[in-house]
Amino acid sequence: MTDINCNLVVFLSLPAAIRILKWVYTGMVFAIIVPMLGRIAVGLYTLSLLGKSARWVRYTLWFLMFNQVVHNIGIAATLLSVCGFDPKEIAKYDLLSRM
Repeated sequence: MTDINCNLVVFLSLPAAIRILKWVYTGMVFAIIVPMLGRIAVGLYTLSLLGKSARWVRYTLWFLMFNQVVHNIGIAATLLSVCGFDPKEIAKYDLLSRM
């Protein structure tokens, strides 16, 4: 039986931490937008299956798809604007980390 030490602590420099957070937030935006696209695709497929069904059913599906787009784009924009965005500061940290 081997004893594995799981108490690994990694300290990151400020530029490295900022780069990691930048990619984490970018990944979160994709994690919000891609499932929305899947739900929209299912809604469009359901609309094609329904054909000439009742008008209120088709309008309800269109409303739900539009609602998905509005809310998920809003969530992604809010996520990206939480800490503000100053390109000069990010570029400064990226240039410092490359030295």
